[in-house]
Amino acid sequence: MAHGQKCTQGDTNEPTSFKLRKASLSHDSVLTMTPMLGKHAVKWKCLIADDLAFNRILLKRKLLALCQNCGLDWTIHETATGEEVLELTEQPDIKYNFFVIDENFDSAGGILKGREVIEKIRLGPSRDAVVVSCSGNNSPEVEFSIPGADLIFCKPTPAPQEIASLLEELLLKRCMLTV
Repeated sequence: MAHGQKCTQGDTNEPTSFKLRKASLSHDSVLTMTPMLGKHAVKWKCLIADDLAFNRILLKRKLLALCQNCGLDWTIHETATGEEVLELTEQPDIKYNFFVIDENFDSAGGILKGREVIEKIRLGPSRDAVVVSCSGNNSPEVEFSIPGADLIFCKPTPAPQEIASLLEELLLKRCMLTV
């Protein structure tokens, strides 16, 4: 898969209905469109789960760039394994509304796969959260088979402007954002 392309789920209730899309957004069009996210969105509590610290740092920077460009207010936590994700989601004082979950946690000693973690998230208190699956495996079989994921990013992850556009589109579909 070429750089800048990502897989997005066409309908959040139909995990097999994915579209391959290449975003072509100019910086100006994103800045005029994405303030809607910050204006209507709640304070986002995000959990990034990836076994590689470099990937977590890179994605965190991209999400924080959204704060500057469109007024989103993020609290971002990081973790290295799926098991840690589930421990954090069971804490009664923290409810995440945005997850980015890697598929493989091998290098950090994780046993669970990302798809298993997503399945458990969908059964717990954060079941209504936006869940993004992220994988370095660019094979179509992996990309199109993540039940419960709202979006799928293939590594390298998209630019902040593309993330904002996809997030806005998803929230509009889920009626979590009004025009």
